[in-house]
Amino acid sequence: MENGFTTLPFPSSILHSPFSAFTLLELLIAMTILVIILTSTYTLFRSASGAYSKGEIRSELYQQVRVIFGVIEREIASAASVPGRDNYFSGNQDRVFFVAPLAEEEEQDLREVGYWLSESDQALMRQEDVNPDFDFTTADQTEELGVHITRLVVAYYDGTNWRNSWDSQTEQQLPKAVKVEIGIQDSRGKQSSDFSTIVRIESTQ
Repeated sequence: MENGFTTLPFPSSILHSPFSAFTLLELLIAMTILVIILTSTYTLFRSASGAYSKGEIRSELYQQVRVIFGVIEREIASAASVPGRDNYFSGNQDRVFFVAPLAEEEEQDLREVGYWLSESDQALMRQEDVNPDFDFTTADQTEELGVHITRLVVAYYDGTNWRNSWDSQTEQQLPKAVKVEIGIQDSRGKQSSDFSTIVRIESTQ
């Protein structure tokens, strides 16, 4: 006892308590483990996010191809020859033009339809003339059927061989089938894929 106060000894159990402060080495080990966990979590999140993004882009690409080929297949399949006319179908490797019914239920009304690639815009163009003058260089309207299109290749089947061009003025008939191949890039312009379809012309079957 000193000056009326009693000095008590500091309990040794506190000095050696299991809840005492971490050592520097223990802190470094804990921080290292935390960094590893955070890095792994970020890597997994980034990988999952990238896979989802690629899946979305791929889905958009396939959706556009379905729309493009849906229109092309329906219209080329209905291509028609026209009595008294010989210039009702003309095509080469990068474009095709033909005459088809204006609507399935109105076969007597015709229209001119064409597809060609605008390389400067990387777009697949569709043109239509609802008042056919059998001059495929003119059209009432032109529209983009597909974007990010890098390649268009068209071939024509004569019943035996595939050919690079077709002119009804020379052949005096329609091709039996038409094969359309397109190259299309994703919206980021990083990946290009090729797709193709073969369309049988119904009136020749």
